[in-house]
Amino acid sequence: MLILYTKPTCAFSRAVEQYVALHHLTVDNRDISLQEAYKEELVAAGGRARTPFLIDTDKHVSLYESEAIIDHLQTHYVTDTIEHGREIPPGTCSPQF
Repeated sequence: MLILYTKPTCAFSRAVEQYVALHHLTVDNRDISLQEAYKEELVAAGGRARTPFLIDTDKHVSLYESEAIIDHLQTHYVTDTIEHGREIPPGTCSPQF
């Protein structure tokens, strides 16, 4: 199972979400700006309230950084041949609540 913690105001989160949509991947997308419980889960799992953050329960991997998340998805889950670009630099967004 893929769990992706995001925030709509974070360009890095949007980049990962666009990649997921482009490749028709199934993820449980948890917007931390909508539910405080998601933010608490994120901090408990990763130690920081930064997005994007991916938990891959099948591979036992947790990742911050958009580029690392996209690379992980490309390596383990993408089966199509669509090329993906890096229009947004890798990174994470700090919470601004």
